[in-house]
Amino acid sequence: NGELWGRPSDLPWAMVFERADEQSRHPSQLYEFLFEGVLLYLVLRLLLNKAPRPGVLAAAFLIGAAAARFAVEFFREPDAHIGLLWLEMSMGQLLSIPTLLAGVGMLIFLSQRGKLLGFVPAAPGKSRRRSKAR
Repeated sequence: NGELWGRPSDLPWAMVFERADEQSRHPSQLYEFLFEGVLLYLVLRLLLNKAPRPGVLAAAFLIGAAAARFAVEFFREPDAHIGLLWLEMSMGQLLSIPTLLAGVGMLIFLSQRGKLLGFVPAAPGKSRRRSKAR
């Protein structure tokens, strides 16, 4: 959309966003793709292979997405009409905090209920898989 470009940078991979100006800038959209797309997918896929209980994957997604967004915001130009806010954080960083806290809260809730990792064992003589109705 030609928006959310990065902060000015002299790094070799910096890009010029013509709609912004002629300065070389961080390609924050690519950073976001790498962190929130590729890296988060790989982490969630590894976690899925560990067979987490219900809720763990959702909590990990919330934590990972919020942490990735918070980190990428350091390289993104803040909104011109908002600027930096409390503690010099951008609006994207401030909005990531409740998401991160929700994910951590879910993990705490699940761990206190003793349901963090592993499958629930099936009752003796019963299969964990449901049979299809015939």
